[in-house]
Amino acid sequence: MKKEFWIPCLLHLFVDFFCIYALLSYDINAETRLIWFTVYNMIAFLTQPVIGALIEKSKRNKELASFGCAFVIVGALFPNLYVTSIVGGIGNAMFHVCMGTVILNKSEKSSPLGAFISFGAIGVGLASVFHNGWLFYSFLFAFAALTALNMFISYEFIPYDFKEDFKKNVTKEDLKPLPVIIVMITIGVILRGFFGKYSAIDVDISYLILYIELAMFLGKFTGGFILDLLGGIPLLCISLALSILGLFFPANIYIILLGIFGTNLLMAFTMELVRRSMPDNLGLGFGLLASGLLTGTYIGESAISYGYLYYIPLVLMIVNALSLLVSLVVEYKKGRIIKL
Repeated sequence: MKKEFWIPCLLHLFVDFFCIYALLSYDINAETRLIWFTVYNMIAFLTQPVIGALIEKSKRNKELASFGCAFVIVGALFPNLYVTSIVGGIGNAMFHVCMGTVILNKSEKSSPLGAFISFGAIGVGLASVFHNGWLFYSFLFAFAALTALNMFISYEFIPYDFKEDFKKNVTKEDLKPLPVIIVMITIGVILRGFFGKYSAIDVDISYLILYIELAMFLGKFTGGFILDLLGGIPLLCISLALSILGLFFPANIYIILLGIFGTNLLMAFTMELVRRSMPDNLGLGFGLLASGLLTGTYIGESAISYGYLYYIPLVLMIVNALSLLVSLVVEYKKGRIIKL
């Protein structure tokens, strides 16, 4: 992975850390906290398709991403719940879409896609468990320094451009977006959001959320490398097998974490599929995945709170795998993907 990509990865860690840390710092009751977390999530994730469409032709994505980081810093430092939730959410959305678009266009392989998206899970895990001034200000200094550095990184000089490379290998007809495939990929992401964190875990241990987020990080990070090495079908099989395994042992933390790892292996895969389904609309594609994941997560949490049937996650895992398999095969037949 190119050295320039590590800056966005670390920035992603800090963006998610400060957004969650700041929201958890307020001394409010659980109901109010849930409301403002929902407001933050809606702004941070559901706005990403709109922002992605707006910045599609922009040549200043890295600058806009740095402005998004600055918004997150303001939200974390300003002692007002409304500012923290709204400004932090806007900053989060700007950073994700703008830097995500850069990564999608400048990544020759799939591994940087998973690496970029994975580091946010570490930030969420650390912010959820550790609250002390030393950690906050140490991270704040590093975050501010990396935000400034990001303004001067020459991503445009990376000797690869996905859009240009893609155009060399397909016909003009095949440059058009694939609406049906885009819908199937988005549905797959919604389904993964539904069962992705295994919300019905039947264990009670210290730092559980940190372990879950670390398993998510490892899955997202590793998935792109497996995709590059083995291809899409082997990755789908590995992910499905591990995901299903985790369902049958709700009291075994090790197997549950292995299942969460397996589920999250597909993150880079869906990003790869979506950029090949809509190569001229990378920002919109990235935003659709983010909004779909949040939508699925909220649907899943609501279903669990009302007591859904045990076998539903199993069915959704299989449907998710099939939808991504069909998407992969269609793109392969159209010459948009080199190997299965």
